[in-house]
Amino acid sequence: MNKKWIVFLLIYSVSIFLVFVYMSFPIESLKRKIENAFSDYIHGQLSINEISLHFPAHLKMKKLQINIPKHSKEGSPFAINLDELKVGLGIKKMLKGRIGLDLDLLTGNGKINAKIDKKWIGHSIRYLTVDIKDLSIQDFPVLDQQFGIHITGLMTGKADIEWPGNDITTSKGEWAFNIEKGRIIPKHFPAFAYDSAYGNGVIKEQAIQIEKIQIQGQDLSLTANGQIRMETEISNFFIDTKVKLKLFPKLYKRLGFFTNLLPKPDNEGYINLFIYGPPGALRFSSKERG
Repeated sequence: MNKKWIVFLLIYSVSIFLVFVYMSFPIESLKRKIENAFSDYIHGQLSINEISLHFPAHLKMKKLQINIPKHSKEGSPFAINLDELKVGLGIKKMLKGRIGLDLDLLTGNGKINAKIDKKWIGHSIRYLTVDIKDLSIQDFPVLDQQFGIHITGLMTGKADIEWPGNDITTSKGEWAFNIEKGRIIPKHFPAFAYDSAYGNGVIKEQAIQIEKIQIQGQDLSLTANGQIRMETEISNFFIDTKVKLKLFPKLYKRLGFFTNLLPKPDNEGYINLFIYGPPGALRFSSKERG
């Protein structure tokens, strides 16, 4: 038989087999298993409105909702809504003997792409790469729900993280983000607009190290560094920062009694800011340094 016919018959047979598998795949059963497994993992609830399987090894989920209960008496629950989540196996990585997943999360006009890779170098090392493009921060109201801080703006960002085995507490890596034109509306503080916000840092020693966060706008100029530590299951936050702050007169007039803690308008001042407690019930303390 001609070799071309053999190749054609092989491709035809494999295609028929894949069509049969896709048509008979128990997709609703898979949907329930994903919801139950993820719900158990987060100690909350995941609901998926629609799920479909695509060639060659790709899952698409639409209209997802994640509900997280409060982790302490003082904390508060919160919810995350996603338009679409695509999960694909890293076929090229699997052919090289590695385990990989590609995830695309869509919400509004924004997109988050995450790649998970697992390699063996005497022991298993897991890698996570995250890319964020044109993400409207207001589409993720976690900061608003948990910390009483409503933020708007368009965000791009990137993070590269690695950790050995299954122990994510020993992870290390680096991160950076940039946000263009938005507003920050704290719960107990006057709102202010900004033109740009930028931040970068590293992850090490069980903490998120903030090398620099810079916010520039007509209301203020702010630069900060410090670190964020979290207890198990994010039951408590400990955020220790040093802030260099310059307030402009328009915002300063709206601060009321806060002016006793902050530098005079158009003057630079330094504040040690310590934020601690469970999500939804954070406490703040500060001390001006000059």
